[in-house]
Amino acid sequence: MNYAEKQIFELKNLVSRYRRIPEQAHHDFIHFYESYFNLIEQLNFEEMIEMKFTYLKSLYHLEMIDLFQYKSEKFLVDLLNHDEFNKRQHKIYEEILYLKAIAFKDELKSLQSANILAALVKMNPEDIRFTSDLKKNYYQEEIIKMRAWIGLTISIVIISLILSAAQLFIIQHFYPNLFELCDLVRNLSFVFGIILFFSIQAKAIMLVRQKLKKIKEK
Repeated sequence: MNYAEKQIFELKNLVSRYRRIPEQAHHDFIHFYESYFNLIEQLNFEEMIEMKFTYLKSLYHLEMIDLFQYKSEKFLVDLLNHDEFNKRQHKIYEEILYLKAIAFKDELKSLQSANILAALVKMNPEDIRFTSDLKKNYYQEEIIKMRAWIGLTISIVIISLILSAAQLFIIQHFYPNLFELCDLVRNLSFVFGIILFFSIQAKAIMLVRQKLKKIKEK
């Protein structure tokens, strides 16, 4: 067996060994990739990309996030710079971007996560995951912006609860003439708190829909 034949045999054997690794064996995938990195680089582009894709997913699932973020950047550039960008490669590109967005979200980097998800929604508006996660991201952003109003709502509800306790234990026994007034104030406070709560929710949802509409129209 000459050198070329030996090389072909080794590459075929490499692919066969890769396919025998169980899907959830993330540690095994990482060990395999790092052990045979030089051989993997000699595979045809599609086989090499599949192995690198599996390697990156394993890094993500094992929460090796810093390494995942670093390695995935070069991987995405290699995908985009390749002469051919077929349907499978486009799907892999989307999946890695999606994992990056979720990783950023888990690290509380909501802006980076939202930017990636917005790009994914533009690329593939039919994928429910992208739109759903972007909605959640935008919703959290809007709720944070309205935290002063949320604080006011909580304060009003607490006041209504305090008035209820005061009615029960103090006013009805010692100040019965103030019972009806206290009852009115308590009910108004509670109703106002509920109205304010639903108003905050409605405004946040409306703003999220506006943002999504702008993204899909671009």
